[in-house]
Amino acid sequence: MNFTCLSCGNCCRLPGYVRLRDNEAERIAEFLGEDLQTFIQTQTRLTRDRQHLSLLENDRGECAFLTPDTRCRIHPVKPAQCRGYPLRWRSEVMDPLCAGLKQQNDTSTGRHADTSNKKFMPLIYLFDLDGTLVDSRADLARAVNLTREHFNLAPLPLDAVVRCVGRGVEDLMRGAIPERPADAVAETLAVYRAHYRAHLLDETVPYPGIPELLEKLSGAGHKLAVVTNKGRAASCKILEGLNLLPFFGAVVGDGDAPALKPDPAPLHFAARLLGRELQPTDWMVGDGDTDLRAGAAAGIRTCFCRWGFSGPNAPLPATMCADTPENVECKM
Repeated sequence: MNFTCLSCGNCCRLPGYVRLRDNEAERIAEFLGEDLQTFIQTQTRLTRDRQHLSLLENDRGECAFLTPDTRCRIHPVKPAQCRGYPLRWRSEVMDPLCAGLKQQNDTSTGRHADTSNKKFMPLIYLFDLDGTLVDSRADLARAVNLTREHFNLAPLPLDAVVRCVGRGVEDLMRGAIPERPADAVAETLAVYRAHYRAHLLDETVPYPGIPELLEKLSGAGHKLAVVTNKGRAASCKILEGLNLLPFFGAVVGDGDAPALKPDPAPLHFAARLLGRELQPTDWMVGDGDTDLRAGAAAGIRTCFCRWGFSGPNAPLPATMCADTPENVECKM
């Protein structure tokens, strides 16, 4: 989709990018809790340009700034440079602006909106993290066993640790370090989290085919989010380190919603961050019973990932089962 620059009228050949006018910059500044001048100064500092700049973003979360001159110069900005902007601002602010600007451009140029894709409805794809997007078994087991070592306990085999993963970090501690007293959970968690922060990207990698799957789904215009029972800070660090974060419009983790999966609350919360409520045609993609239960409770379709931590046999009925990430796209 091409948008016309409202400053000079030139066509910006940047599919999916939108120019923000002054009043729209005010809306974003208000959303971010900044005054307009601070917001403008931030843009100026990032691009090393003294002009009033306009923020642009495509559907992969890649950002750029457009200067209001006749050349429509583009200043790419990596997502890492925009960490001050919460992920949800794209869905809550950008999407409505995109729709409004497109309608305005069509009206001002005498064009009619394209009706050839009227039947296309972007779907929401909610992905679990561990065992679905990434193979994190070795790093999880390392952090658990370093924690056990800290308390003078013998290490556990990898499979024993993996069986405890999926229902949040407190459940992981109870299952993988049952020797610790219940009233010492805070100390145990603190030690584990410190070890996991230090090692969460040592051996964790995306499953083969995952980057390509995410590329195809996001490129087709669908909305993607991660819904995990892991903490959001650790999840974002993993996704960013593996170059997967730009694919997602939201990352929902432990503490972001009133309950963890299998409760559907985090799924509904993720959908709202993406800009709408869940529909029966949307998907929850995961490798565990918590994912399938949460998807069913939310009233959406479920995809069981046979390559994940739970093994090839679905613990519960699912809308579909996929042997590989490539198989997910084929069956959907």
